[in-house]
Amino acid sequence: MKSLVSQDYSNFDILIVDNHSTEKETLESLSYWAENYPHIIRIIFKKENKGLHDSRNIAIKNCKGQYVAFVDGDDVIAGNYLSKLASNVSLRGLIISKIGFKRFSENCSFEHKNIQPSFFDRNESLLRLLTERIMPSVWGTLFPVSCFDGFLCSEENGVDDMQMNLYAFDKCDFVVYSEEQLYGWRNSTGSSMKNNKFLHMVDFSLLKWLDYAENNCHDAIPYLKFRLAISSVKCFIVDKYREMKWRDFVLLISPYISKISKSLKSSEILFLTKKQRLSYNFMCQFKHLYCHLYAKKRDLM
Repeated sequence: MKSLVSQDYSNFDILIVDNHSTEKETLESLSYWAENYPHIIRIIFKKENKGLHDSRNIAIKNCKGQYVAFVDGDDVIAGNYLSKLASNVSLRGLIISKIGFKRFSENCSFEHKNIQPSFFDRNESLLRLLTERIMPSVWGTLFPVSCFDGFLCSEENGVDDMQMNLYAFDKCDFVVYSEEQLYGWRNSTGSSMKNNKFLHMVDFSLLKWLDYAENNCHDAIPYLKFRLAISSVKCFIVDKYREMKWRDFVLLISPYISKISKSLKSSEILFLTKKQRLSYNFMCQFKHLYCHLYAKKRDLM
């Protein structure tokens, strides 16, 4: 909250959607901020906990301005975060403004660099979004509220940031993207992004992204197939590794490794970053390592 009320940009208000908090400390904190900053802070208290998807629907519905920026409850933003995002939407047309982020665990400090933003039209921005050269998060973004006309986050789809981005990107004229890291994403140990339930959600989301690409952005298909193969291996590692015998484990992962190799050989994937290429190389080494260990164990039996 300190980072929100300390912005050097003045033409904004803060809408807090409370997901039916019951903790005394949380309620006291909300009361403090509302009493001390009544000119910019509004709070909507939900009568029951219906999840993040419902909170986002409420936030969009109750926006007073023309633009909306989402900030997760445990994250922080730089003092010039909003002014940087806003400066990129001063041109004509329906423009989405995105900015870089940095991970942190305890304290977060920002380095202010004057990095020139890049401008992409609708087709190029969709391609970059689907191939993750633009971060597919809802936070770190300034959206025109009108981009969400007719959109509704649903519990069935989970809280899928990519789906919200695709819907908005599909309606915009341009996307402005700056790599300047002005959003702090808290990488907490209890994050849902580290458990197997989240991995399966990612797997399911990738299938939806692939379905979208097949109808709207064919150039992104090879990349998404690669990501889906990697994600499938990770899900099975998390779910099965500790309960499986060596032989069964090796047999299980081999088809997925082959799928990755086949995908890379049959299609030119133009969008792999260094990190993703290392991920592919790791998976190949992973297969050989476990096959070798299984063979060694078999020889000893």
